[in-house]
Amino acid sequence: KLLHDEEALSANLSLRVPCGRLSYAELGQETGKKTKIIGVSGTLSELQQPERQILQGYGLTSCSLMPSVYGAANFTEEHFVAVSDADHHVTIAREIGKKLERDRAVIVFFADSKKLKDFERLHCRKFAKTQCLLETQTHSEKQDVIKRATTAGQVTLTTAVFARGTDFFCNDRKVIHNGGVHVIQTFLSLDICEEVQTKGRTSRQGQDGSYQLILNTEDLKTMGIKNEIRMPDGDRSKLNQERDRVRDLAREKSAKQLKAATEVDKLTHKYFDAVLAGCSSATASLKELYEFMKKRTPGQSRRQHARLVCLSDATGSMRSLWNNAQSTINVMIRRIKEIGGNNFDLLWVAYRDYSERDNMFELSGWTSDAQKLQNFVNGIRCHGGGDCEEAVEQALLLARNEHRRKSISRVILIGDAPPHFEKKGQQLSSHRGVVLETDYQTEAQELKSLGVPVHTFRVGSHNGTKETFQLIAHETGGQFSDLSPDSLIHAVCTSVLMDIGGEELVMEYRERFQ
Repeated sequence: KLLHDEEALSANLSLRVPCGRLSYAELGQETGKKTKIIGVSGTLSELQQPERQILQGYGLTSCSLMPSVYGAANFTEEHFVAVSDADHHVTIAREIGKKLERDRAVIVFFADSKKLKDFERLHCRKFAKTQCLLETQTHSEKQDVIKRATTAGQVTLTTAVFARGTDFFCNDRKVIHNGGVHVIQTFLSLDICEEVQTKGRTSRQGQDGSYQLILNTEDLKTMGIKNEIRMPDGDRSKLNQERDRVRDLAREKSAKQLKAATEVDKLTHKYFDAVLAGCSSATASLKELYEFMKKRTPGQSRRQHARLVCLSDATGSMRSLWNNAQSTINVMIRRIKEIGGNNFDLLWVAYRDYSERDNMFELSGWTSDAQKLQNFVNGIRCHGGGDCEEAVEQALLLARNEHRRKSISRVILIGDAPPHFEKKGQQLSSHRGVVLETDYQTEAQELKSLGVPVHTFRVGSHNGTKETFQLIAHETGGQFSDLSPDSLIHAVCTSVLMDIGGEELVMEYRERFQ
């Protein structure tokens, strides 16, 4: 239509030119403008000098501390514990059990949903009443969980995000009489304010309560805390010193990034001001901006060669997706090349389960040729499956091995069934004689260490698939989405274009085809 309609062509033909970047840190600091910012915080007294200097930069020079109307907190902090990775979950479960024996309520905070799910899968059956508070739940679901969290005998597993501002107020007289709500934090907060907020989830409004820190020494090493942490009589001085050192290093890194962002922000405003004023200096300002951005982010403006592994479940229930792929593969490749050129290679992998040991995988081979991919997709016959879980962990291992041969930019995982839940070295309950060579959590961690994000797409509505695919995406730095067979083309195209040229190419694709 565009070729034969000049008006339509004129309305749709455009050239997208990025012309700056704005820094959120500079908002409210415009020269000559009066900006009034008022803040309320429960951790004002814990702010360190660097944070106070940041506040002063925004004109916040006056601070007032107000005592609680409920008086001093009836709060007990138990000695912290730092144990090995093998003992971490066992120690948490043991401490939960001690508090439940006294008919108390226990809230356990994990660093993220993956660590929460690891604990839940192995230990939740030990307790009569266990629930989870997650970001993926609806507002009403969250409120129901929060209300139950402070009742006698209840164990609530949640993540760090709910340690700020969530009101776990206790109305259960039995819990109050027996010492109140007990909070366990299972990770070390780099920011002391986060730890203070976590402690504040118990002993609400003058009630009794207690707090305990149970750390994993492997997590401490990952954070950069290399020194062995000892705990004579609960003395945390060495741990706090190490935390301060690691936090200061993180601040230095942030300060450098902020300095560069501030400079780009200034140059962007300089260019915008020249454009709005109709000044001839706008051209020179744009050139100055581009030169600085090229210097700070070398090669970012150039297109890169993308190498993606697309792992697609090819068991019987996925037939409609593969049928859709057959009809759209040529259009898919044409769209990618129209916007991103030939700067990509795809390895399409059909995976199944251990019941299909001789035909678990079928591979297209690395290519950007539409006909080769068409021939591969046409040749796939969906079969097998039927036992709920599929060999997702083996598919991720395959992708990791491909990366070791030659770097890949991302993995796309598409399926309607979760991976097997057994751990590496365990025998599968659904496949006699099969011992797992690896597991999906191990592979997610390995891909994370290699810097390879896994973007996961769930087909259908299986909750187990959603939970595990979200964990895989979160662990590796990817994203999770639901996928219908007819939207496969958009998922693959936008993934490839993002790796070739970033958000600009994806925006162009969406404007043209979505």
